[in-house]
Amino acid sequence: MERGEGFTLVELLIATLVASMLIAIAAPTANAFFSKAHMKRAYLTLTDSFLLSNRVSVSSGANVVMCPIGTNNQCVDSTDWSKGWLVFVDRDDDRDYGPDDSLMQQYPVVGGDVRLRSTDGRRRIVFQPDGDNAGTNLTFTLCSKHTAATTISLSNLSKARVGLPTPASEQDCLRD
Repeated sequence: MERGEGFTLVELLIATLVASMLIAIAAPTANAFFSKAHMKRAYLTLTDSFLLSNRVSVSSGANVVMCPIGTNNQCVDSTDWSKGWLVFVDRDDDRDYGPDDSLMQQYPVVGGDVRLRSTDGRRRIVFQPDGDNAGTNLTFTLCSKHTAATTISLSNLSKARVGLPTPASEQDCLRD
């Protein structure tokens, strides 16, 4: 009697073990890669929204507001911008998106395990017709469990710069 074609149980177990080991080795690297990609996208969309807000406020002569959004896609009084944010021309000057305002852009959820939080002092950014934004300087912390955190600071003159977070701001960024 001839032996049939195929795999033995031992060969199948060895192949499964090797595949499992490769996946276990590659998973942390893949998580870090995707976290970096989500962080880069969040950084680019945040700085893009600064530029759009500044440009529209100067060209239209009206205040333009950036605010974090909640589950109902309306402005929320929060320092967590991870669920996305709105940029709108605030025609009625109430700093809240309403039917009289013009939506310029709605930015998406940051994605993955990446979080985006701002300092507590300002929960909305109002770009004025002269190009400045009202209030104190604002710092955003962009963080993930899988990669190093970074900060994006926005000055009153609407200039953004990248920096390193403090340990406290990084821990605050990762909290739920």
